[in-house]
Amino acid sequence: MANEKDIHAPRNPDFDKPLIEMRDLLRRIEATYFADTVDEVLGQLRTGPQKAVARLLGVDFWGGAGSFFDLFFCRENGHVSDDFGRDNRAYCGMLLRLLENLEAEGYRAYKHEGRSEFLRRQSQ
Repeated sequence: MANEKDIHAPRNPDFDKPLIEMRDLLRRIEATYFADTVDEVLGQLRTGPQKAVARLLGVDFWGGAGSFFDLFFCRENGHVSDDFGRDNRAYCGMLLRLLENLEAEGYRAYKHEGRSEFLRRQSQ
């Protein structure tokens, strides 16, 4: 992961778009903790983008159990949806766009190898 002092503010004006979509979906399916975390990151992008990008590159998003990458929507996890398949596919697409945005900025997320292809398959 990049050192926070070596991180620049995102140059792409639409960098936060997948995060906004993700937050809205997470709120709709009642994944409150994750939605609140995305809200924090969106706030940091406005006030301290280096800290936000460092967080987006780390284990909170791309680690194992409990990370955004590991999140799966289902009734058993306490989520609410009229179509879990659709919502899981949409979420994987949002994660994929976030990962692509990070890579376009020149960053590599934690354990990034193979993540793009996996997310691409899961979002179809």
